[in-house]
Amino acid sequence: MVKKIMASLIIGSLFLFMGCNRISNTVNDNKELKESVESIYFNNKIAISIAEEYMEALKSNDLEKIKRLSDKEVDKNIIISPSKDLEITGIKQVGSAQLGNKTMFKFYVTRTKEGEPKADLEQYYLEVRKTEEGEYKVSELKSTELYSVFLDKDKLKIRKDDDVEINTLIDLKSIPDKIYPKVNVIDVAKVDVPKEAFSAVEISFSGDKVAISTYKDEDSYIGVVNVEDAQETAAKEGEDEGGKEDEKNDDKTLGKKITSLDVLNGCKISSLNFSDDDGYVVVNYVKGNGTRFKVYQSGGSIVSLELDDIFAEEEYNLIYERIQDNNIIMNVTPIIKSNNTESGLIGRYKISLKDFKLEKL
Repeated sequence: MVKKIMASLIIGSLFLFMGCNRISNTVNDNKELKESVESIYFNNKIAISIAEEYMEALKSNDLEKIKRLSDKEVDKNIIISPSKDLEITGIKQVGSAQLGNKTMFKFYVTRTKEGEPKADLEQYYLEVRKTEEGEYKVSELKSTELYSVFLDKDKLKIRKDDDVEINTLIDLKSIPDKIYPKVNVIDVAKVDVPKEAFSAVEISFSGDKVAISTYKDEDSYIGVVNVEDAQETAAKEGEDEGGKEDEKNDDKTLGKKITSLDVLNGCKISSLNFSDDDGYVVVNYVKGNGTRFKVYQSGGSIVSLELDDIFAEEEYNLIYERIQDNNIIMNVTPIIKSNNTESGLIGRYKISLKDFKLEKL
């Protein structure tokens, strides 16, 4: 009798275990099935469009558009940024991952203050979710600072992440005294580098380069500094010091190489911009009453766009907007409306970074 009861209990327990296991598997299967179904009915192209539109709205500080694209939770804390006094100058999407009815995007964002030696590189995580109503909304936004460059006396300082340690990027004394300007003249002589003080700077999206500018009176210099890892620099300095602790200098110089781009006479640098791959630098400047830009390879060569032959320097502004899909987007406006200004030339254009052809939009 006892054996029968024990056997019944064992069999009952076995069926109960199998039933629970089946329920658990069903729940897991249903969860995976739900995510699979949601993925099928989730349009990732719309999510990408929403994410890009949202980031552009952040760049232009369009609060109405930000509010329209956000769900209620994000709307409570619209802009998350450690650099409130700096304007967004560049945006690069570096990754994305879709899961069910949402996609998480990762962006690198550059920020600067116009004409000043101050720049940040930030990392943004942005989530776009499809709501029960079928709308695509930004449901999460987080940002962290990756690099910061700023002025300290006659030195540019650089800080990585939230490190307490701050190192020197470059000082005025390390900038060349003379360079060859990028002009279409054979056997041109070296010119003096105007380096009374630093002006506009910009960090590349990789964080490996920093575009810098200096000025004296009405002339400006532009260069690109390659950034060395602080730990590698510390190791090299430790080897050079040979164990002399008392002579050790905690302030490491992380600028390992400077490439001179040009000297522009009568120009004030307003901002600098890297292409997505760090290969090009757009130099925006003010000359007289007009605004123009030039494009250089980060290795030092100037890109001959011949824009001055089309848009006379004394008549048109060439306003850089952004780099998008390997194209420079610019806006042409008249400096002063006159009979000499051709209305057909005014408008937005794109310049391909592949063949450098100009096309009106």
